[in-house]
Amino acid sequence: MSVVNMNTQVGIYYTEENNEIIENEFSYYTDLRATDRVSFVNSVVDTIVQDGIYAGTIKDMIFDFMLVKFFTDIPVEEMEKKPNFLNDIEEFVYGTSVVTTLYGSIRPGLIDELRKSVDENIAYRTGIRISVVENAVASLLNTLENRMAEIDPEDIAKIAQMASNMNGSFTPDAIIEAYQKTDAFKVNETKREMAVQNRAVAADKKVVEISKAIDKMQNGED
Repeated sequence: MSVVNMNTQVGIYYTEENNEIIENEFSYYTDLRATDRVSFVNSVVDTIVQDGIYAGTIKDMIFDFMLVKFFTDIPVEEMEKKPNFLNDIEEFVYGTSVVTTLYGSIRPGLIDELRKSVDENIAYRTGIRISVVENAVASLLNTLENRMAEIDPEDIAKIAQMASNMNGSFTPDAIIEAYQKTDAFKVNETKREMAVQNRAVAADKKVVEISKAIDKMQNGED
């Protein structure tokens, strides 16, 4: 059985006060126990999902801030009590090197595990499957890029509408299946079939030309 290694390390970050650079020392863990991992995930989601509203634009910032809160001894509680706490959080997260230090020191794989759990928790509370949708759309575009010379925005809207009415998970295969039910697919499939036929006709003509050329050579014609 693996045991969580609650190793404590020391880091340095700098802040500016009254035009003076201040050196700040802090201690931090490189791992979290199970109860703290659960609290971490709930704290992130509780902050960005409130009263049925999902504030996805600040998800990454809040995630990074909670890393500071749960992994370090930096007193961030007072920051959370301020009226404009989001501005203070943003300034601290992106204005110091603390988060960079944590990303380079926390147990490999743990941050990805926490991020995945956050996405799953958001999906449970809101019905929005963030990672699945992002990956599916990316796979869809990669696949369609090889199949369509031009993608019309209206066609994409129709594809999305068809996919939303389908049963099962929102996977790349499901989206492709939805695409195959749209008029855009029928038009492009017709164009593809015509292109195949044209290439076949051109190939037949080329074969005939080559055969005639060979016959002339065999008959000694110029």
